[in-house]
Amino acid sequence: MKQLLVVYDNPQGLTIDYDQHIKSMETELGKDYKVGRTALINLEFWVKKNSLIVKTAKGLDLKKVDSVFFAKWQMYQNAFATAAYLNKHQVAFKPKQVANFPPTNKLGETASLADNDLLIPNSLITSVENIKGKASRYLAFFEPPVVLKNIESSLGNDNFLIRSEKELLQKLSRYRNRDIFMVQEFIPNKGDYRCLVFNGRAKVLLKRTRANNLTHLNNTNKGAKGEIIAPIPPELKKMAEQAAKLTGRQDFAGVDIIIHQQTKKPYVLEVNRMPVVFHGNPKRPEKTAAEAAFLRSI
Repeated sequence: MKQLLVVYDNPQGLTIDYDQHIKSMETELGKDYKVGRTALINLEFWVKKNSLIVKTAKGLDLKKVDSVFFAKWQMYQNAFATAAYLNKHQVAFKPKQVANFPPTNKLGETASLADNDLLIPNSLITSVENIKGKASRYLAFFEPPVVLKNIESSLGNDNFLIRSEKELLQKLSRYRNRDIFMVQEFIPNKGDYRCLVFNGRAKVLLKRTRANNLTHLNNTNKGAKGEIIAPIPPELKKMAEQAAKLTGRQDFAGVDIIIHQQTKKPYVLEVNRMPVVFHGNPKRPEKTAAEAAFLRSI
């Protein structure tokens, strides 16, 4: 018997009875098919040892189904990340265009970076409702502290260092159940690096060091010190260029790389499509020249 999984945005439809929808499909397909359904908002997107794993809220790994039909998919980045996973495991799905969206948030970026030879932190991306309901189980996997961040936010906003289940639930209480958050392994560090990539080439490396240990954020807009590093170390240059390419942002990107304080291994945190360039500090000739060269290339 073949297993078809039907995917909607939400568990319940406003104008369509999803249970009746599934029964109609089963009737039309006959006894050779078993039809199930899930919702994009309830999926769990895991990154474990650099590999993406997508599961339903009930624990079904999507690579184990025979085919997937995206019936409603206005949560474009959730659909894109799901399609990336299905492609990897050669699971048939339609419509095919769900795989063609560019990554526009932390979920899309993560799906694009996973399963390549880049280190990325272990992560879980799912709804606030899911995290609230399974907080203790999720935290058991990560071993606090963990980083909690909204997948749509930037500039260090909606980004928290969490040390306990109580603190996790307190932070999430101010957000809607349908909001999507990332729970991420905390990489101990003494700062991080923002590498500016222009036209596929890493041109400027900015070391960012937080002012004190009262925060885990290394964003310059949150008070961190910025320092130009030149020349760019070859390993970081290669990582930044590869990360920008994997996310389709090789024309213009800011790649955040963090070095594990104990292991000294570099991890890619994010690939920013709108990094702070053409303004902000530090203003140095290397940065100004790279920005000007990029603008002239347009």
